Amino acid sequence: MKTLLALTGITSALCAAETCCESAPAVCYPDSPLCAYCVGPDSVNPSVRPLSCDGSWLVTLEGLYWNSHQDGMEFAIDNSVFVRKGDIPAVVFEQLNNLIDAEYLNPHAKWGFGFKAGLTYNSTHDGWDIGVTWTWYQGRASSHIEAETDDNHTLIPLWSAYQASNISILWARDIEAHWSMRLNLADVELGREFWVSKYLTLRPHVGIRFASIDQDYTLWHKGGLWTLFLNNGEVNMRNDFHGVGGRGGFNTIWKLGKGVSFFGNTALSLVYGRFNVKHDEWNTRIRAPQTKTRILEADDHFRATRAMTDLALGMQW
Repeated sequence: MKTLLALTGITSALCAAETCCESAPAVCYPDSPLCAYCVGPDSVNPSVRPLSCDGSWLVTLEGLYWNSHQDGMEFAIDNSVFVRKGDIPAVVFEQLNNLIDAEYLNPHAKWGFGFKAGLTYNSTHDGWDIGVTWTWYQGRASSHIEAETDDNHTLIPLWSAYQASNISILWARDIEAHWSMRLNLADVELGREFWVSKYLTLRPHVGIRFASIDQDYTLWHKGGLWTLFLNNGEVNMRNDFHGVGGRGGFNTIWKLGKGVSFFGNTALSLVYGRFNVKHDEWNTRIRAPQTKTRILEADDHFRATRAMTDLALGMQW
């Protein structure tokens, strides 16, 4: 029995010696075993962030090149029904009630630049880190479509509330759409990055997210019904959201060697905030004086909780 215990002790010492690092821990950790800096105590994963006596600071800056998409942006129906100039309204209504080879029209999203800027403090407590990250991005989408008399198709607007007397169906020859979105996110995180294996690190984190999302959607209608009454139409819509909520997730790094690695990050947020929604519409006279006539003015505000998911996959060096 004594021989077995001695062999076990020798084996444990050899294993510990193989996993120790060459440098000793910082002098502010006198009670830690010599290997705690590299492999941590038993059953505890070692920290990836350096352990120092006074902590350390980390500044991060990332460039973004994103493309934003949103559902429910259809602004018109492109209907393959020919409306001749001079047709009486009754004939036009009967024609436009039939949708032939029709399709919804959406603004085309454009790629745009943004950035992430962060400041993190690596604490002296077990490798925990706390920091804040600001994300800024501005998305854009636009479209301009014309249906000339010889094109054999007509545009039916979807967002206009304009109604002329005894006319129930709107149509236009020229529609221009512009959408913009300004995204601001501030994430306060508490996390710990540690080694799961020799080539894999994991960083779970929890925190708070502050979110601000402002959207503008503007449409211009020309020709068709508007020309009959010597007008051009403009529709402007706003949807602004500001809120705060809890956030949690984890980041992973899969090291391949030579400084090359894959990364995969995910997070989920539940944000409670206030929506401010506004819808305005005007008609502008084509001829002088170009006076404006308000067609619609509506606004609403309400509070709700919305889920946000973050996902990032890629390769880094």
